[in-house]
Amino acid sequence: MAGSHERESPRDSKLTIEATSYLGKREQEAWINVLGARVDLTPLPDYVTADVQRNLKELGFETIIYAPKVDLKTADPISSVQYYLSQLKYRYPNWNSFETLSDREKEDRTVPRNLEEWYWEQVKIGKISFPNLNGQWMAIETLDNPAYSKDTPFARAVELSGDRNKFSWITVNSAIEKGKAKVLRQIGLSGRPADLRQLEVLEWNLAANRFGWGNMDNNEWTNTEYRGDNVFHSSRLIVGTSAARLGWGLPSVSYGRVGFRAAVVLGP
Repeated sequence: MAGSHERESPRDSKLTIEATSYLGKREQEAWINVLGARVDLTPLPDYVTADVQRNLKELGFETIIYAPKVDLKTADPISSVQYYLSQLKYRYPNWNSFETLSDREKEDRTVPRNLEEWYWEQVKIGKISFPNLNGQWMAIETLDNPAYSKDTPFARAVELSGDRNKFSWITVNSAIEKGKAKVLRQIGLSGRPADLRQLEVLEWNLAANRFGWGNMDNNEWTNTEYRGDNVFHSSRLIVGTSAARLGWGLPSVSYGRVGFRAAVVLGP
C-alpha cells in the first residue's frame, strides 16, 4: 500500500508538482475567506507523492490543507483581552471576535469567528499556554461529525474501532502514540518529518470556520491543555457545538459524547 520517495516515478513527480500548484491556489483562497488576509504558504513537501496522497485517502485523511501561519504576537503579554482581539481583528478582518457578532451572525456558520474571550482570558492568566500557528501542511480526517464515523480504516489501524464517544483523551492519545509508526509506514511516511496527532484547539477553530464544523450535536477532544483551578487535575479543551465555544474535561474520563479526530502533520 505504501509508496516511497525512492521509488517515485516520473508520473508521480509530475502529479505532485501539479497538485502543489493547485493546492497552493486553493489554500490561499480558502484562508483569505476565513481570515480576510493573505497568508504565507510553503510548498507541499516533495515526499507527499501521488502514492502518499492515495494512501492518506484510503485511511480517511482525505483533506490536505495548509494550516496557516498566523501572527498572534500583536500584544504579548495580553494586557486586555478585548484590546488584544481588536488587534487580531485589524490584522485578520474576517476572523471576528465571537462576542461582537449579532445573534444572527452567531447562528450563521459561514461567518468566521475567533475562539470566545474565555479562551484568551485563560491564555492571559497562564492556564492555557500561549498558542503557536507556525504554518504547516496537514491531512485531516474527513469527518463532518466524528460521532457518526465510527469504524474507519484509521480507527481500526490504531485499535479505536467502534463508538468514538466511548474513549477518554488518554485512551485516544495512547492508541495514536502506539500505532503511529504503523500508520505512517502504511501511508509511506516512514523516516519523513511527519507526525500523527489530534488537533490543537486553534487549528480546530480555523478548520471549523473553513469547513462548517461548528454546529454539531456532539463534541471532540483537542490536544490543548487547560490547567484549571486545581493544578493537580490538568484538563483538555473540548470543541464541537460551535467554532468558537469551548468546554474542558479530565483526560482520563470518557464523557459519552466526546469523540476525536486525528491529523497527519506533514513537516518540511
